[in-house]
Amino acid sequence: MSLNFPDNFLFGSATSSFQIEGHPHAKGAQPSIWNTFCKKKFAVKNGHNGTIACNHYELWEKDLEIIRRLNLDSYRFSVAWPRILPAGEGPPNEKGLDFYDQLTDRLLEYDVTPMLTLYHWDLPEHLQAKGGWAHPQSPDWFANYTRAVASRLADRVPLWVTFNEPWVFLHLGMVTGEHAPGYRDPAHAAMAWKHVLLAHSRSVETLRSCSESIEVGLACNISPFIPASSDEKDIEATSRMEAYHNRLFLDPWLKDSFPDVADHAFGRYTPAWTESERSEAATEIDFLGINYYSPNRIAHQSDTFLEVGIRPPKPPVTDMNWEIYPEGLYEVLEWAFERYGPLDLYVTENGCAYTDSVGNGIVKDNRRIHYFKNHLEQCSKAVSDGIPLKGYYAWSLLDNFEWSFGYEKRFGIVHVDFSTQQRIIKNSGYFYRDLITSVKEGKKELVPYEDPIIFDKHESSNQLQNE
Repeated sequence: MSLNFPDNFLFGSATSSFQIEGHPHAKGAQPSIWNTFCKKKFAVKNGHNGTIACNHYELWEKDLEIIRRLNLDSYRFSVAWPRILPAGEGPPNEKGLDFYDQLTDRLLEYDVTPMLTLYHWDLPEHLQAKGGWAHPQSPDWFANYTRAVASRLADRVPLWVTFNEPWVFLHLGMVTGEHAPGYRDPAHAAMAWKHVLLAHSRSVETLRSCSESIEVGLACNISPFIPASSDEKDIEATSRMEAYHNRLFLDPWLKDSFPDVADHAFGRYTPAWTESERSEAATEIDFLGINYYSPNRIAHQSDTFLEVGIRPPKPPVTDMNWEIYPEGLYEVLEWAFERYGPLDLYVTENGCAYTDSVGNGIVKDNRRIHYFKNHLEQCSKAVSDGIPLKGYYAWSLLDNFEWSFGYEKRFGIVHVDFSTQQRIIKNSGYFYRDLITSVKEGKKELVPYEDPIIFDKHESSNQLQNE
């Protein structure tokens, strides 16, 4: 494996607050829309919820010790809005801020660069009751929340992400109803689209007013869209879905361009924009984070804009039934650089879900090792070709609450036994650690790890619970 990465390249891992923290009522916190959604019948597989999750809220010191042992350069985490502003508005809850304050200090003590995400889908339930992102005041709610967090942490956190995957929480949360808040309401989604666009811009402005030295960006899921055939109708259907998925938010933010896709997708519900609002939405950022998992294969189904045929993925696939297509990572990096550059890029999420084999304190997950190896090779190629890729974050640090799939799907490089909260670093975690070490030592090649027992001599992370 070629290791063409600069010395300052950041190798990290990522998590999100709701998926790992648990304890939604701790020290004055209040529920988020995901706490409410989990109570809906059939909303989450097996009736799972995030009340405990990985218990990171209590075990954060052990989890950061794992980060140190893995030799990570950076850690991307999100802040839970309901911990900071339990009612969504008003004065900040200092005890909620204390949690992220100590987390940040410990990361810096370990020489790990924090990347902080402000919104990873856990909107305070109190704000949802007022209309959520469809409420006209929601951009100001988000700006106030941004100020509360940045006022405490901007002096130490250098990398800030406003929103994680806005298309996902808009489409799955308000169009299909598969995620919180569980709506199937195109009018609500259309207004939310407008307000999230404005909320990001006001958040960026707020962050820059708090510190001139920080870098501000976004994390968006971007995928290749591949027509099922050379038929013109398949190509046209693919084109409109690519625009809806990849450009609905990014074009207004980064190109000052409002794609026709919004009018087609929202129809008569498309919100009106003043010229000043359009101008406000277009905001300069320092970097774009790309969350990449798989391509989408599209066929014509009807002339209705969002009605297309989703073709089965080509094998091999992960346990999510997501096609493994490492070349797609290079393709989306190149696409983002050519369309939105000059702009620094990060891979802010990339990973795979598999059912892992656990025995004798060892988790053998060779398929995940191969997944990371093949995708990191595409990152190396991108760097070699002059694409300004500055870092890579493996999703995820821990097995966690995987949204509507509950605890069935495991993405972590660290195994979590949810009945005991025991952590075991998986073989993929050791692979990643050794790759990072090789890069830091100036090596240009990494011996591929093919043997499933090659990691047997590593220390077992069972010890982490007993130290």
